[in-house]
Amino acid sequence: MTSELVYLASLLHDLGLSEDHAADKRFEVDGADAASRFLHAHDYPEAKIEIVWDAIALHSAADIADRREPEVALVHFGAHVDVMGLRMDEISPQLIDDTLALYPPLGLKKAFTEALAEVARRKPHTAIGTGLADIGRRLAPGLDVPNVCDLVLGASFES
Repeated sequence: MTSELVYLASLLHDLGLSEDHAADKRFEVDGADAASRFLHAHDYPEAKIEIVWDAIALHSAADIADRREPEVALVHFGAHVDVMGLRMDEISPQLIDDTLALYPPLGLKKAFTEALAEVARRKPHTAIGTGLADIGRRLAPGLDVPNVCDLVLGASFES
């Protein structure tokens, strides 16, 4: 495992939330694609770019990311600790206190959920079956994110 790859993927993992890098895919994939373009432009090794791409594209994919390379799993776990506080009981209280003292979240919850709600508004098709759907339904009144059950039952073929 290389800390360099964890650092790069952690630093770049939310590029897909920005207007400059948002395309037509899930924000995680848009971000992974943007990071890949950036690293290619700086002649970064292809094998390392692939790990960074996987770490970013899968950072919100529970039960998938944690089965991949260590760098991919660490970015996944780090993002979830940072945003939702998941698995904080596995981190020493002193490290948490020291980190928050150096890097206070300063409105992270509101800014992050608003950024995700904007993605849901712009690209509701990418929210199907994800936590993005929950945020969109809560913070974007009137947003119509298709329900997976409705899509299956409404498929145009007979079963």
